[in-house]
Amino acid sequence: MASARIVSEPDTLTSGMEEQTALPLFEPTERGADTPLAQRWIRRIYWTLFVVFVALALLYAFTTWRAQRQILYGSLDTSSSFLVSATQSYFQSFSSVLDATGSDLGEKSDLLQRPEVLQILLERRQALLPGALSISVVSAGGQLLGSSLRSDKLPDLQHYPDLVQAFARLRALPQQKGLIIGRPFLGPLLGVWVIPLVREVAASKKHPAFYIVAAVSTETFLRQTLANTALPYSGMAAILARNDGYVLARWPSPTEKNFFSAPQAGAFTRSLLTDPSMPHGHYAGLVVADGVTRMGSWQRLQTHPDLAVAVSVPSGVLWTQYWRTVWPPLLGLVFFLLLLTVLYRYARGQIGRELMLTQVQQQRLRTLAITDPLTAVGNRALLRERLQLALETAWARQSEFALLLLDLDGFKQVNDAYGHSAGDGLLRETAQRLQSILREGEIMARMGGDEFAVLLTNAFGGETAAEAAAQRILSALRQPFDLGVGRQASISVSLGCALYPDDGSDAETLLRRADLALYAAKSAGRDRYLRFKTDFEMAAHKQKSLLESVEAALQQGRLSLWYQPIVSIGGDPARPAVVGVEALLRLRTERGGQMEAAEFSGALDHGRLARAIGRFVLDQALTQGAQWRAEGLELHIAVNISAEHLLAPEFLDDLRQALRNHPGYPASGLMLEVTESAPLRNLEQARHVLQACQDLGASVALDDFGTGAASL
Repeated sequence: MASARIVSEPDTLTSGMEEQTALPLFEPTERGADTPLAQRWIRRIYWTLFVVFVALALLYAFTTWRAQRQILYGSLDTSSSFLVSATQSYFQSFSSVLDATGSDLGEKSDLLQRPEVLQILLERRQALLPGALSISVVSAGGQLLGSSLRSDKLPDLQHYPDLVQAFARLRALPQQKGLIIGRPFLGPLLGVWVIPLVREVAASKKHPAFYIVAAVSTETFLRQTLANTALPYSGMAAILARNDGYVLARWPSPTEKNFFSAPQAGAFTRSLLTDPSMPHGHYAGLVVADGVTRMGSWQRLQTHPDLAVAVSVPSGVLWTQYWRTVWPPLLGLVFFLLLLTVLYRYARGQIGRELMLTQVQQQRLRTLAITDPLTAVGNRALLRERLQLALETAWARQSEFALLLLDLDGFKQVNDAYGHSAGDGLLRETAQRLQSILREGEIMARMGGDEFAVLLTNAFGGETAAEAAAQRILSALRQPFDLGVGRQASISVSLGCALYPDDGSDAETLLRRADLALYAAKSAGRDRYLRFKTDFEMAAHKQKSLLESVEAALQQGRLSLWYQPIVSIGGDPARPAVVGVEALLRLRTERGGQMEAAEFSGALDHGRLARAIGRFVLDQALTQGAQWRAEGLELHIAVNISAEHLLAPEFLDDLRQALRNHPGYPASGLMLEVTESAPLRNLEQARHVLQACQDLGASVALDDFGTGAASL
């Protein structure tokens, strides 16, 4: 990764020049879980409405289809009923005329021997029958006795096989009084297919049995019967058929010439033959006569149960009526669903944009939460996340890793000497140097102030690898830093290391022990690397225990001042003069023993106790001094001031308050002793404080001079 690069999700924990896998801004979740509640509810409502309306549309389409089908069949039922009535009336008129003709010929049987006179009678009777092509009289043996057709010579019916077979079937029937309707045949002398309507006249003493046959054209029969029948649909067809499958008549006429010569197997005849006892029924399917898929209604003739008439329409009529009925509501439904979809997509888009803006804002907030604003690298929060991830990975893979904490030595002096802007620049340069030297599996973050952390994870090579990384860091940060305007600063770094799992198995333990190692490195002289040892933790526990003991002693009044005389040796050697005292702090243990200040000096400069103990010492020393002054002993008193208290912003206020609380002791009698190392922490602040102390009248002395940074 390029050094000091800033991105929207900064790679705050970097590994050398290699780009690390970015820590996800959000924990991975299920697909449905990352959808906002409002969007999920809108989607559910949309799909619910969509499915409900589509289901209602399908239900409406289905019920409308059934209703239109029933309406169509009802209309066809009505038409077929009219056709049945018309057909029965038609047959009844033929039956009456043929009956009358039979009665006349029975009474005047001599006419059977006179063809010319018989022809005239038959012509008159034919005129009474609309649609009749001829009326003929045939003997029981099949001989043509007379006909309404004019011909020089009556034909011999034996020359017509179809007629011979027809009369054979007719003779095979039991004697019937009513009208007999036979199969169609190709009529002699007519040349067209005709329906034979036969009236049998039984034999008597005057004449033998004979048949009166009326021939009706199959083409004109239904035309005559449909003349007074309403046909509400275009493309309607009517048909008259027998139970045996023979079609007697069809309108419109069939296209096939021999259509009437054999039984048919179309949708109507199949439905008719399914149950011969059914008086009526419906059918749908391919009709052989015209090759069209039709829907029809049929009814049997009450006077001739072996005959049935049917009325049918092309199936397209139902579809036409159906679409004519359903398209307006369905079109409205389509527009409604389109509108619903547009509104849904708009609402979803709005929520999606809001979600995107929210996610962007969350991403920005997370970036701010895990990024150090000064150096643009990771902060303590992100280090903890990466450290937790490293712990989980190492536990799963049974691997190890190291945590390095480093603190810049001398950074405070640079800040004090050149200002905070220079210090900020030094921190940024430090982060860039660390980024440039770290390798794959080595990631870093700024913990705060001048403290950084380095995590050694991938392909970690144990303590040797940790020490090698520390040496690279030590070498890199020993190089001078350019502070701008021709200024340079040289600093060093102290490093503490903790290894997983040897030095800890959780994040808090590793951080604490790495920090103890860092503290030990600083205490050992700085500019060095130390790995955690158990001695460091024991020393920390001891220091903590000591701090708690001193704090308890302060609260319980077990701290006291002992005074060591300060003697002037400039006068009579035999009688040295005591000119002052040095206040020495002592701690009385809970068992009654006494501890000198050297035994708990580590707690005296602790930030939590330094001011409280300093104020206690000033108050006790000035109280004792005022008492001595009241008794006539004018002794100056020297008190030790810790570096922490001396450089605290409240020190001068504490000193002034102590002097005001003890007016019986002058400020000139108070001497403040500070170690030579105290001013080195902040030279400018130390100079200002010491000058203010002198302005108040107190004197200042260096304690333990020559034992620290100074030398004689």
